[in-house]
Amino acid sequence: MKASLSTEELIGQVISTAKGLRTERRLSHVHALDIPTYPKPLFVTDSMINIAPGLAEKREICQNAIDLARWLGIPAPKVAVLAAVETINPKIARQLASLADALSAGIVLGARVPIALMSRGDDRHSWLASAALVQIVAHMYRPAVSESQSAFLTPSR
Repeated sequence: MKASLSTEELIGQVISTAKGLRTERRLSHVHALDIPTYPKPLFVTDSMINIAPGLAEKREICQNAIDLARWLGIPAPKVAVLAAVETINPKIARQLASLADALSAGIVLGARVPIALMSRGDDRHSWLASAALVQIVAHMYRPAVSESQSAFLTPSR
């Protein structure tokens, strides 16, 4: 779980070829949101790692979010590719949590282990929700560990 490190410092260590946690999968970040006025969970990706992805990268980012939704019991998640503005503005991802009173959990997928990653401005509820989400996803990674003791594991699908 990221603490006082910057996102760049954390991800730099994760993707390190010498001792990192990288796999052949693309790393991406997903905000899982529970919005009191919306009946379903909402997943927003990728506002923290992949800044300007191309079409192939977007497919991989979407696949990570789809895998997460399936692991959380959503058998056929719906996907929409959106852009709120033409330029990147980090204050937009936070507005939903602020205005809609949403509980947000942040997670990085695609590494050998799931990584909790939230904004420094997130409250303790979001930190706890992120820790819980990482535990759920780590459980989904476990079948791959028992089937293969390889150093480069991929999540089961």
